[in-house]
Amino acid sequence: MLANICRISGVLILSVVIGACSGGLTPEELNDHATRYTAAWNSGDPAAVSMFFSENGSLKVNNAEPAVGREAITEVARGFMTAFPDMELQMRELKVSDESIQFHWRYLGTNAGPGGTGAAVDFSGYEEWTFGEDKLVARSLGHFDEDEYQAQLNTPRPLTPESSDADLVAHMMQHEKNQTQTDALAINFPDLTREHAYAIQRLRLEQTVSDSDPLVGWKLGWTRLAEPNEALDPVVGHYLQSRVHTPGQPISTRYFTAGTAFAEPEIVFYLNKDLPGPTVTREEVIEAIDAVGIAMEFVGSRNTEMTNREHAIVDNGIAAGVVLAERRYDVGDLDFRQIEGSVTVNSAEISTGRATSIMGEDPTEGLVWAANELPKYGMHLKAGQFIISGTVTRPLPVSAGDSATVAFTGMGLLSATFVE
Repeated sequence: MLANICRISGVLILSVVIGACSGGLTPEELNDHATRYTAAWNSGDPAAVSMFFSENGSLKVNNAEPAVGREAITEVARGFMTAFPDMELQMRELKVSDESIQFHWRYLGTNAGPGGTGAAVDFSGYEEWTFGEDKLVARSLGHFDEDEYQAQLNTPRPLTPESSDADLVAHMMQHEKNQTQTDALAINFPDLTREHAYAIQRLRLEQTVSDSDPLVGWKLGWTRLAEPNEALDPVVGHYLQSRVHTPGQPISTRYFTAGTAFAEPEIVFYLNKDLPGPTVTREEVIEAIDAVGIAMEFVGSRNTEMTNREHAIVDNGIAAGVVLAERRYDVGDLDFRQIEGSVTVNSAEISTGRATSIMGEDPTEGLVWAANELPKYGMHLKAGQFIISGTVTRPLPVSAGDSATVAFTGMGLLSATFVE
């Protein structure tokens, strides 16, 4: 919802004919009202905006339900001021006739608030005002081109070598939302250090985590030793609750790049103790494991090319979603040397691998590594969280209309279907 915002800039056009909708205000009084209303929107104080409305006045934007009363109008204003901290509202003109009073505005700002896209917007609209006997706005009908606004809002902010960490977070998250890819990291940040890459991921986490969408788990990537003499270079990403899918429910491909992701069979560990690092031992990790299960993770890069692992870290380990099987096991009852995992798509293509391919030993070694790696970057594994091991085999692509199953020896299977 967008409407009513402004900073004086433009020509005021006043008709000498004032109709009943003016509440008896003169052209000079209407001009003063519009000027002060403009200043209120630019003041950063949402309650100041509501004071230009009658006590039971209303503000309706396009086809949205009207906000009725000053408290509701204050919250509308607060939403815009929070979403666009640098908002600049310009009054373009005030058109007054015996039929209507139209307050025309231009809105500029950067969607840099919590969960914002980082996109800059610049669009115009107007409000139709009806005044009450108290000479305040009794009803405002806001109008703007919502398609134009959404197109601007969903355009990732271009990156340059001077772009801030917040710019990088916004750029990558917007490509994730748009299901698109970018070459901006490879072009502008080819030499990111690991410390800088995790600082950017940590900033993303700080900006997106909330009471309603908490941090619930971690993911490992590039932990599978495909060849005996291969050098491993793992990375860590994180999962908020909103990206953890419910078993048995169709999985939306909403955040799959171009509608496609790769399904991976993974071991998942549930923790009952903090592992603060950086000197956690394998024995301490085993003691902290409350239970073990299986998972199907979905991954897809938002980078057209990754010249290094740091680009994957900035992209949150290329995480796209995960579904966790409900059944859990005691870690002491499992012999990872005997466990093989697989992923099957549409009951046709299948890919298999062994649990011991993780870190070239077993999946618990991935936890030891992560417990001691994360503290280097201001994060650590905590009780109540899960961590997934990384794929035990070559992943397979899935998109809307597909079905997939992961299975592990002695640990059951987990199936999923995919929808747009």
